Amino acid sequence: CAAIGSRPALSALVIASNVARAISRAALTQVTPFFIVALAQARSAFSGDYRGGTRWARQGERAASRIGCPLLAECTHLRGLYEIYELPAADVVGFHREARRIAMAVGSFQGVSWGLLGEVCYTNMWRGVPLEQLVATERAERDLMVRAGDAVGQHHFAVVASYAEFLRE
Repeated sequence: CAAIGSRPALSALVIASNVARAISRAALTQVTPFFIVALAQARSAFSGDYRGGTRWARQGERAASRIGCPLLAECTHLRGLYEIYELPAADVVGFHREARRIAMAVGSFQGVSWGLLGEVCYTNMWRGVPLEQLVATERAERDLMVRAGDAVGQHHFAVVASYAEFLRE
């Protein structure tokens, strides 16, 4: 919450502190992989080096997969946000689809929301898929987002719908 709200520096401090603790102990807790992936965002927010965050996102997602982290779907989605700096957008959409698949398998509403958000907004809209394809995808996934989505995912879906409506007028 601090990262999205008015205290991003506090969020970055908490994230970096948790990762530093894990490194010094040479041990992972169930949620440490999420902090490792989140370090990519915290680091990029202050340094502007988004490509450099990819390494942290990859390592965190791999650790999440290795230890059975309950936040694997979220880690996979966040990795997709950073792989876009090194891979074609068409290849990155797979990370968001995999995040949604994982989340649906374990019943993670947040993971489903983030996977949908990543695919529809961060990948499809940003890369400029044809408008009709974007509209069709948003409509096809809207009910799932309403049922499973968190506030951020639902808000971004509304932005996609509004954007598409504006362009169609």
